[in-house]
Amino acid sequence: MPGIERRDINDPGALRALAHPLRLRLLDQLRFAGPATATTLAARLGESSGATSYHLRQLARHGFIEEDLGRGSRRERWWQHVPADFRFGPTPERSAELRAASGDLARFQVERDVQLLHGYLGQQERRPDWRDAVLMSNSATHLTKAELAELGERLIEVVNAYSRPPEARPADAEPVAVLLYGFPWPGREPPA
Repeated sequence: MPGIERRDINDPGALRALAHPLRLRLLDQLRFAGPATATTLAARLGESSGATSYHLRQLARHGFIEEDLGRGSRRERWWQHVPADFRFGPTPERSAELRAASGDLARFQVERDVQLLHGYLGQQERRPDWRDAVLMSNSATHLTKAELAELGERLIEVVNAYSRPPEARPADAEPVAVLLYGFPWPGREPPA
C-alpha cells in the first residue's frame, strides 16, 4: 500500500484509548478537517479545551496523532492525524482483555459510523453535485473465511491507493468517509 503503513494494534491500552466517543470525534476532526489546536477542537465539538487537551494527549501517547511541529508556538500546540492502516480485529489467539477492548472499540466505531451516515443523509440535498459519486452498496455473497479476509485486504488496498498527503491532493478533493463492512450474515446459525 503506497505510503500507508499497516499498524496492528495488539495493546489493550491503545484500544481503550480509542474506545472513547470524544477521542473518536477528535480523531475524525483531525483526519477529515486537518491539523488543529485543542482550543479549536473544543469549540468545534462543544467541549472544554481542558478535556480536548487531555484526550488529545491520550491519542498521542498511543501514536494515533502527533504534534504538528511546523505550526504553533510553545503556548499553542497543533495536533495532526498519523496516517496509518490501523488494524485491531479480535482473533482467538488474543487475550481476553484484548478481545474485550477490541469489542468495545468496534461498538463505538459502529455508533460513530451510523452518526456519520445520518449526518450525510441529513445534508445530502445541499450537495447535489456529489449525488452520482456517492457509494451506497449493499451486497450479499457466499465466501469462505479466507476469501472474506482476502476481499478485505483488496478493498483496503484500493482505498489506501487514494490516500495522499495534502500537497498531493487535487485542488477539488474533499474529505470522504469510506465505511467498509464485511461479516458473516447473523441470521444463519454457525455450523456445529
